[in-house]
Amino acid sequence: MKRTLTTLGALAILAGAAHAGEISQSVDVNITPDAPIQEFVLNGFDTMGGNRVLTGVRYQLQTSMSAEFTVLNYSDFPIPAGEWQALPGFSMFFTADEPGGDGEDSIFGGIGGIGFDPLTGDLPAGSGDPIFGEPGRLEFSDSGTLESDFLDDGEVARNFFSTHETIASTLAPFSFPEIFGPPGANIALESQVTQTGTLTVIYEFTEIPAPGAAALFGLAGLGATRRRR
Repeated sequence: MKRTLTTLGALAILAGAAHAGEISQSVDVNITPDAPIQEFVLNGFDTMGGNRVLTGVRYQLQTSMSAEFTVLNYSDFPIPAGEWQALPGFSMFFTADEPGGDGEDSIFGGIGGIGFDPLTGDLPAGSGDPIFGEPGRLEFSDSGTLESDFLDDGEVARNFFSTHETIASTLAPFSFPEIFGPPGANIALESQVTQTGTLTVIYEFTEIPAPGAAALFGLAGLGATRRRR
């Protein structure tokens, strides 16, 4: 009798226990100066009639990035290397909206970033007119690898991805450089980016077996135990 109770108890726990799972979908990333924003469509999360609950959305970004930088000096005096510095970097932003949506019900946020080596050099003088004048220019280039793993387990993201069958998405790099120079200097930074790789979006969820499945497991266990008698 003791063995019978143990068997039935184990089957009841197995039948009623929730377990974790993942569903992933990947997109080839191809961002260029001519196409700086990439658009694509994702499948929403299927709750399977309420038997699966989304617990988080994970973004895994693995890309190679190369950038061309142009430093512009609108000041009417040259600036030697070491007296100015630019710190270029990019944050990757992801957006999601329903197809044809107006942005009111949408997701927007950063999913990773990359910083490049500081820029400096002998910067030629410009005309002194930042609006109509011609600036002094200095060209740079750099490359790097961006690998990020970001989990959004907030309620807004979970609700959004669970309630849309298809999702119109975009991926884009945004530049937020820091520029330091001597008093009176007027320096700007322009950049063009090429980025290739893969974005993987992973739905992390908990699956809860339906009540009918639990009853079926229990009956199967009872029958097996009776046969062993």
